[in-house]
Amino acid sequence: MHKMFMRSSAFLAIGVFALVGSPRAQALVITPTFDSTITSDANASTIEASINQVIQLYQNTFTNNITVNITFQETTSGLGASSTFQQQTTYKNLINKFNALIGADPTETKFLQQAVTLGHLVAQNVDPVNGNGNVLISTANARAIGILTAGGTDSTISLNTSIMNLSRTGTIDPSKYDLMSVTMHEINEALGLYSALDGLASGAASPTGPFGIMDLYRYDANGNRVLSTNASTASYFSIDGTTRYEQFNQSGSGDFHDWASGFVSSAQVQDATGTPGTAPNLGSGEINALLASGYTSALVPEPTSWILLGVGLPLAVLVMKRRRVSQVS
Repeated sequence: MHKMFMRSSAFLAIGVFALVGSPRAQALVITPTFDSTITSDANASTIEASINQVIQLYQNTFTNNITVNITFQETTSGLGASSTFQQQTTYKNLINKFNALIGADPTETKFLQQAVTLGHLVAQNVDPVNGNGNVLISTANARAIGILTAGGTDSTISLNTSIMNLSRTGTIDPSKYDLMSVTMHEINEALGLYSALDGLASGAASPTGPFGIMDLYRYDANGNRVLSTNASTASYFSIDGTTRYEQFNQSGSGDFHDWASGFVSSAQVQDATGTPGTAPNLGSGEINALLASGYTSALVPEPTSWILLGVGLPLAVLVMKRRRVSQVS
């Protein structure tokens, strides 16, 4: 059974990218399908080339032996949107799958292994987030960690190309957003970045249903797990409650799993707010978040080692999100 809900978020975008690290054999495959709204566009070749360049970055970074199927289409509203299928499983099963990943290749799961060995992710029936015991993850993420094996369409990403700089060469319009940054933001969510708080208004009651993987790494300023929509609550992305990789957005006008602007000095792909004329690249925060979700990489980073060379100004627009949830226990 599927159900859909809408949530809105704000988002950030700029740069040219070159991932720091040594190349290795490709394992992750992202297969794009370009909708007729793109293929019939006069700038179709430029749009497709930019999207394919972003896809290649992910394929050069992550090693999970899966294929992720994403349909790309144009929209005339907002900036970008994702409609992503999700799979429900138990918290205990999730952690067992994490442990299986670590056992299969500890070299490529160092970040996840650290979270588990520190004792913050223990295979038990009651989860440490809200006691529900169940978690919602994207179908792509479910295949990445071995919960699903069958393929299919994982997400549809909509891009308002009319207000975007379609490439990073030639003249850059400072009043427009960066197509490549927006595409990265949406692919991250197709791959699995999600919180049970997403779609809730500021001050709404904390959810009691299935949580998202990112909620496992949501800590307050005192190092305690927190699942709150309160705008005054400072919540951080951390694997141990002490080391803070990013600060989560706490505004109901944006996705709660996105980053709060201002935690670092430069714009980031997963920021909840941003400014036109910028183009941040995939950075340590986004990559660590995917690694903590069960994606593997031969280029295992320290927090500052994932450097994508580029320029960065700032960005700010409302983005509509859609998620299709498969209620399978």
